[in-house]
Amino acid sequence: MGAGVSLCGVIGLFTIKESGTSEKKQGSFLNDLIYGFRPSVVKKHGRLYLTLVCVCIFGVAVQIFFPYIMIYIQHYLGLDINNLNITPVTAVLAVVVLAGFIAVTVGLGVLVDKIGKARFVYPAVFVFAVGLISAGLAKTLGTFAVSAAIFFAGYGLLMIILNAAVRDFTPEDKVGLFQGVRMIFFVLIPMIVGPFLGNLVIKIFSDNHAAGTYLNDFDEVVTVPVPEMFIAAAIFGLLILLPLFFVKRGYSDKKVR
Repeated sequence: MGAGVSLCGVIGLFTIKESGTSEKKQGSFLNDLIYGFRPSVVKKHGRLYLTLVCVCIFGVAVQIFFPYIMIYIQHYLGLDINNLNITPVTAVLAVVVLAGFIAVTVGLGVLVDKIGKARFVYPAVFVFAVGLISAGLAKTLGTFAVSAAIFFAGYGLLMIILNAAVRDFTPEDKVGLFQGVRMIFFVLIPMIVGPFLGNLVIKIFSDNHAAGTYLNDFDEVVTVPVPEMFIAAAIFGLLILLPLFFVKRGYSDKKVR
């Protein structure tokens, strides 16, 4: 995976064209640091901050289930990871499926870029939510795999659309001044709130299942994740529709100048 990331970086050196300036910026470091947190800036770039709220809600929804998904597959659905029967045919099939998923994701990205993000965003939310709900209702590894393919398709679409929308609403001459704000909405809040909510849902609904507990790598007795976490993620993810409604009004898919 590290080699893959490095390869993408090398490809990017030759394929991504950036326009820049060597002019020295005016102003102090402190002013630049707090720029994105000023009320006047928030008001001026309201659509950007509403989009960041969408990103935050989406990120929290993902983090409700994502930290627990492999544990769920292993200890709730019963996949014995330590005794997988991986044959050459299985390995080739896995590579083909992965390549297909990447190709579909890239194709969707190109399609979104050509047709417009605004037309895809509501269907993407719908696919994401439906996939999560079906994952919560899945009883076997097979049905869960199909459900996972659905919600990961929605996940990929939303990632493309929301990241591109944040880019579009960020003034080109002040991109660096908004990076701290981006990290709060993209990383800080989702990775604190999401796992907390996921753990809370697991504790509340664990008595409804016979999954019980398991011993983790630190010899701690831990509650097995339950399917309700996917339902909770879907419900929370649908909250994105509220700020999205105001972002989408009059959105023309044009970059902010």
